Amino acid sequence: AAYEWKCPTQKESVKVCACGCEEAPEICDGVDDDCDDIIDEGCYVDSDVDGYASDVDCNDYDNTIYPNAPELCDGKDNDCNGVIDEGCCEVEVKVSPSEVAPQKTFGNTEADIVLTLKKPAPSDGCTVNLSVEPVDNSGGHLHDGNRKAHSGGLSTDSVTITNIEPVKHVKYTSGEVSGTEKIIAELVGGSKEEFSIDVKVPYDLYSMPGGNYRLTGWTTFHQMNHYGTYYTVVNTRLIAEDFYRQSKATLGINDMSLEWGGLFDIGPPQGSYWSPPHKSHRKGISVDIDRSALGQNGWIEVDKKYIGRKCFEFGKGSLVKEATIHCEFPLMK
Repeated sequence: AAYEWKCPTQKESVKVCACGCEEAPEICDGVDDDCDDIIDEGCYVDSDVDGYASDVDCNDYDNTIYPNAPELCDGKDNDCNGVIDEGCCEVEVKVSPSEVAPQKTFGNTEADIVLTLKKPAPSDGCTVNLSVEPVDNSGGHLHDGNRKAHSGGLSTDSVTITNIEPVKHVKYTSGEVSGTEKIIAELVGGSKEEFSIDVKVPYDLYSMPGGNYRLTGWTTFHQMNHYGTYYTVVNTRLIAEDFYRQSKATLGINDMSLEWGGLFDIGPPQGSYWSPPHKSHRKGISVDIDRSALGQNGWIEVDKKYIGRKCFEFGKGSLVKEATIHCEFPLMK
């Protein structure tokens, strides 16, 4: 075959092949130079500029893939040997249960973290690093103050899984503080996963409804401080309404429990974050009553003995021996 150019200055767009002209060599320019209806035959390009042309590069559009490239454990056949991620670790992580109770309340306080090898491991095994990260502003605590120092803990923070021991267990144990905590599992040289655990009492807590009483003790950092079991909420309301009928004054219902229970700290200026003064108020069965009630003609003193009698009469509860008026009910969900 031979060719000629209708317009040599516009070779790519107007070349026509014809007889009687000298045959041209293929010069890898995106044009059918030799008029055989094949463009750039015998030519190879290195599209991804990784040093390997398309005749040997099994993916010439990814510069992490070429013959004998290091395997990056990225779900690709980096070294072009037909095997994806050989010699890389693949570990499955499961956390159960996803809810545990805070310490010093009721219920299970531990979770099992199971790490399982999903494919043969390299000779030195697969290492997974573990950590616990509390979620800010969860569990009714709208403050920081070194929350991590009071979060749950792990039986170990690093495990190596081998072909001989393809399954490992790590124990998570809750702290005293309620809220959501993340278990972070990071495979060395590989992926990172997060799993959430809710630290809360193992039953529902309810907020106090409105009535002839006042909800007090609210702070910026603990805005949800009037939670209790259904039994506690009902009987606290009965006491307050009975007091109102007798005196035409409204009781101040002070601290009960936070929305998920657990440690109820106060914070400055009355106390410190993540520590008592509240030794109880963790389970949804405690209620503090203000020592003064608001009547039609001003403040009146609340008779502590009266509250004690009503605490027992309505809910079989009892007063805690302390300076405040603190009624503790039995756990009746």
